[in-house]
Amino acid sequence: MNPSKVKKFTRAKNLDPTKVEEFINGAEPEDNAGVVQPAKQNSAPESITETKPSPSFGNSTPTSPLSTSPADDTAIPKYPWDDANDRVIKGVNLRLTEVQWAKLRFIVDNTPFSIQKYIMNLLEPAMEETIKKIQDALNRS
Repeated sequence: MNPSKVKKFTRAKNLDPTKVEEFINGAEPEDNAGVVQPAKQNSAPESITETKPSPSFGNSTPTSPLSTSPADDTAIPKYPWDDANDRVIKGVNLRLTEVQWAKLRFIVDNTPFSIQKYIMNLLEPAMEETIKKIQDALNRS
């Protein structure tokens, strides 16, 4: 690269000293004595601050999703998605061959679906069917 064409960094001139001071102080208001007062913290509503423990996955020993309540002897289904937040989006890396990718692109280019919507339309019923089979197998044992 030609050094003569490189612009040299220069400081901005004529900076307003009060604006510089506000920036340095984090734009927090000052009291009459010129002392910076910390900004008030907005408290979030309780519904936002409450969190549920996330389910643990990858346990080394498989367990039945049926748990019993201490109050009664009836089995209450308890699954990893019972406490999951439906608004939190998790990603997954789907590795496809070039042929599979070309087929997928052909489908979405010729239908009103996006890749995401197309895969979700196929995946959701398949997951529900597999869960039903697992539940049936657990209930038999």
